[in-house]
Amino acid sequence: MTEWLIEIGYFLRSILLRWINAVGGAAIAFMQIWYTGKTSPVSPWEILATCFILASFLAWRDEYRKVITKNRRATLYKIRDLIQTTTTKQLPERFDSLGALVKYSDELNTERDVNWICDALKLGGHEHPFQILDKVSNKAFLGRRLQFLQEARGSKLDIKRASSAISFALKTWSQKERYIKGHREYIG
Repeated sequence: MTEWLIEIGYFLRSILLRWINAVGGAAIAFMQIWYTGKTSPVSPWEILATCFILASFLAWRDEYRKVITKNRRATLYKIRDLIQTTTTKQLPERFDSLGALVKYSDELNTERDVNWICDALKLGGHEHPFQILDKVSNKAFLGRRLQFLQEARGSKLDIKRASSAISFALKTWSQKERYIKGHREYIG
């Protein structure tokens, strides 16, 4: 049997399980079709179709989340490995968590990806990449972390540590006024 037929079977099984278990309305519609001769304001076929569409979405969403988690983990491992392999090098060659995050920022697609990676690094015993920047800027980076990382990655600076990231935020970042305002609020 070819692989695509097996995959279609997995897909249909996934939809069927969600159709019956998660949605429930499909069973009601099925019973209404077979056991009653009366008409209702909503056609049982409409209920079945709606449940099928919802079940298809739920099956797609589960697979999508698996892919996102797998991609996030792959990026997390690259960042972690870069931090660990450079800890014994001279200071100019070392990456801290923010520098490593900047290096692999092109693999991140959403602000949620950035936050997930940051939280996972912290859980793994590393410093939260934005801990210092958030503190000294009065959280000016919230909601703009991905933008910052991508701009930092594309800059001519070789950002390996938080100190060079702060320099970038002050001089080059498109939201530098936001950073400066937050920093002024922080220092009082």
